Amino acid sequence: MMSIKGIVIALVFALAALTVSCTQTPSPEDQNVSAEENKTTIIIGEFTFDTDEMLIEVKDAGLTAADIQQLSYANEAVILSLDSNRIDDISVLAGLANLTSLSVSYNKITDIEPLAGLTGLTWLHLGNNLIEDISSLQGMNELDSLIIFENQIKDISPLRNLTSLERLDLRSNMIEDISVLFGLTNLSYLNLSGNPVSKKDLSELEAVLVNCSITGTEADLP
Repeated sequence: MMSIKGIVIALVFALAALTVSCTQTPSPEDQNVSAEENKTTIIIGEFTFDTDEMLIEVKDAGLTAADIQQLSYANEAVILSLDSNRIDDISVLAGLANLTSLSVSYNKITDIEPLAGLTGLTWLHLGNNLIEDISSLQGMNELDSLIIFENQIKDISPLRNLTSLERLDLRSNMIEDISVLFGLTNLSYLNLSGNPVSKKDLSELEAVLVNCSITGTEADLP
């Protein structure tokens, strides 16, 4: 039978081994996770921002989708402007739930599905891209300004319930059916020029949206 002294010694060694085990150096994977959680700055192209920046603006800098990946850490951003770059994928923006203003005009964007969850947006500029499908906008009920000129849009039915819209720029797309616009009675500015809208439909719309300045006169229409 082990003596009391032997039992004490055994316990001391056991406790020492446990202490060493608990204080081992974290693995590289664990260190990386910790570093990401404590990230305080992000790099966008050649520019550095704090992760708690509320305004981030990088225009005409030749940014690609690869250059904006660290935006996933910009959780405090409220206003984001990335105009006039070469971005073709905006998936990284999907988690920026605090955004109220987003401008990504003059890029190479085709898919705006990543924006579907950004329902706090009030101002959205998607002009001059390669967008065809705008169904991802249908839940953005807070939008009061939407700029989507110079894309490849035919169907604007997803805008049906965006009744907070006050400014809507649809010029230079491929829109024929404008029936959805009759219900957007808060509009004060609407640009339809450069779309194959019939003169009859335009006249009827002007009769309904009497408080809206509509650009898309017969002279403007193709």
